[in-house]
Amino acid sequence: MVPYKKFLKWRRLSSTLMAAATFFCTGTSVGCQTETKDKTMNDSFYVTSPDSPVKLDRPPIPIQPAQAGPIPRATPARGADGCLRPFVNQQLNSRVSRALGAEDWKILWQKDVSAGLYPSYVLESNNRILAQGVDRWELFDGDGKSISTGRIGQSAVFIDSAHSLFYLSDENGYIAARRLSDGGEEFVFHAYFGKDFRQTLIERKDHRMLIVSIERPTDPHGGQQPNLSVIEVQDLGAPLKTNADHILISAKRQTNLMRDTINLHAALLGETLVLAADQRVYFTDLDLKINSVLQEEFTPLAMSLDEASRVYLLAQTKAGLELWLITKDGKRLMSSVLPQDMRVNPIPPIVSYNHRTYILGTDRVMAIGPSGKLAWVRPLKTTRASAVVTADDQLLVSDGSELIVFDEAGKRRVLQTFVNDVLTTPPVLSSGGEILVASERRLYCLSH
Repeated sequence: MVPYKKFLKWRRLSSTLMAAATFFCTGTSVGCQTETKDKTMNDSFYVTSPDSPVKLDRPPIPIQPAQAGPIPRATPARGADGCLRPFVNQQLNSRVSRALGAEDWKILWQKDVSAGLYPSYVLESNNRILAQGVDRWELFDGDGKSISTGRIGQSAVFIDSAHSLFYLSDENGYIAARRLSDGGEEFVFHAYFGKDFRQTLIERKDHRMLIVSIERPTDPHGGQQPNLSVIEVQDLGAPLKTNADHILISAKRQTNLMRDTINLHAALLGETLVLAADQRVYFTDLDLKINSVLQEEFTPLAMSLDEASRVYLLAQTKAGLELWLITKDGKRLMSSVLPQDMRVNPIPPIVSYNHRTYILGTDRVMAIGPSGKLAWVRPLKTTRASAVVTADDQLLVSDGSELIVFDEAGKRRVLQTFVNDVLTTPPVLSSGGEILVASERRLYCLSH
């Protein structure tokens, strides 16, 4: 592996040489035209070094408006594994697999969380509840009994229900696998550049591990600003082999992609990885082969997918802040310009099973149909509201001290008021049918 500081020096030198080449090229028009033509077949990703740009099999596809036909309603997955990561699943669409219904809900139990946890997400699977905080996690059983707690490095927490594990970056910058049963460490291994990067995606497919890492500021007074994203696939080994320190010695890096940006958004559906960066949307397989690229003038703010790999993109464009619905072949089925005075939270678009999209702002929530038509807009009481959408297309929202729900018509209903408390996590519907949500101090379970 290339040492981080050596890599940065290498990258700066490469950029300088490229700029010099561009300057001298301006005096030879034929050479410049040839170079421009060649670059149309080069992706802006590279493998390990800027000297190894990824070559595309075909040029980028321009994103073009297209007439949207009816989109069939999605079917909630049977035997879904619960809420496995922030924004529920790999597609980041905040869909939970259970219906909310019209019943009244009441608090079944409430438990204090550990001091200093400050929960931001509640995850659930295999009769375990996992509260993720800023730099700590806490594991509970299904009745709210605390089992274990530990530190988080620069990552979220990701549950692997198939192997009864959860993954995170530890305080030393290693990717750590811990058991859902008791929170104990199963194995650790190293990702590119360690704790100098934060991990936005850690997903295991059989014996392969997909990791997306974004460079973070390490020296606030330094001259080098963060400007690198890395996608890597590691083969964990079959069987897995660890040493006495739980280091996974069987892990081997298979492939990687790098790009000079920190504005990279990643979501996954099956074997398809979708990446959004400035002016581009990429579709790759799990060998990180780029199969297609979509191109348009935009800056991505957030992204999610539906069940057919359609991309719901919140983007800054020349027209303002827009919501796009894009297919893999470059058809823009919907484009909706958001109000100029609307400030949005950095939450991936919430996509209901009927393909209505919800955008949470700092003072309102907007419901936009698959054709781009505004269905309704409703005020919110807090600037940091968070939500999921249920299998019966209801939007379940944490809004300050209230847990509320909006039905398809936008009718607001209060499910529970938490006196002298403020919710800090999105609610989730657990695999057992309860609502789980947390404040800074407590974990709550609601039942009906």
